[in-house]
Amino acid sequence: MKSGELMFKKQEPKKVLSLSNVTFSYNGRPVLKDVNMVVEQGDFLALIGPNGSAKSTLMKIMVGLLKPKKGEVRLFGSDIRYFNNWNRVGYISQNASNINTSFPATVEEVVASGYYTGFGRLFEFKKKKEAVKSTLKLVGISDLSDSLIGQLSGGQRQKVFLAKALVKKPEILFLDEPTTGIDARSQRDFYKLLLELNENQGITVVIITHDIGAAFDTAKRIGCVRDNKVYIHKDIDEVTEGHIAEVLGYKIFKR
Repeated sequence: MKSGELMFKKQEPKKVLSLSNVTFSYNGRPVLKDVNMVVEQGDFLALIGPNGSAKSTLMKIMVGLLKPKKGEVRLFGSDIRYFNNWNRVGYISQNASNINTSFPATVEEVVASGYYTGFGRLFEFKKKKEAVKSTLKLVGISDLSDSLIGQLSGGQRQKVFLAKALVKKPEILFLDEPTTGIDARSQRDFYKLLLELNENQGITVVIITHDIGAAFDTAKRIGCVRDNKVYIHKDIDEVTEGHIAEVLGYKIFKR
């Protein structure tokens, strides 16, 4: 190395989530077996697979709602069994927006429920109000702030629950079939918003979806879940139509 020349070590991407030899069973029947995978900071991973392939089970393990029979799950480098900084994690469960339409809460109240303040300090309440306002603006629903959640369309409700998951500024966002039951235009808008959050806000995204076209349009990587295994493709361009058809069990076309 010449005098005065600096040597910079290339930084490796940070691991946000890792699963090592994870196995899970229902009533003694394995549904996931020896799953190994890593999600890095800034990633956008779409998980696809046929119905009943344990995609939702896999995501519940990722967010600590289910404990694997064997193996290890780590969030931000910590064993998930002892992880407690859940403000860094956002999660939208399957059919989260399917609520009783007579539910009396407003959009602002629903989003605010995702912001835990602890025990009533004034400055925390002010921070909470500011966070709710900025998050509503971020997802483009500021004008719905005072609307009752039950009076909104499916697409609008899904954005509300996205805002609820985002209000504490998580670093990783997990979504389980978030566009089920909403119209095609709302689905496109929702995926566009996720892509903006990933690219502009740096939020890592892991999503379960049956929308193969949306997965290829927005995701950086594809994970195929089938036969108790997870196959992660490092480059989305390497995934062929034939392989996806084999994974899903029926022919599809990338758009």
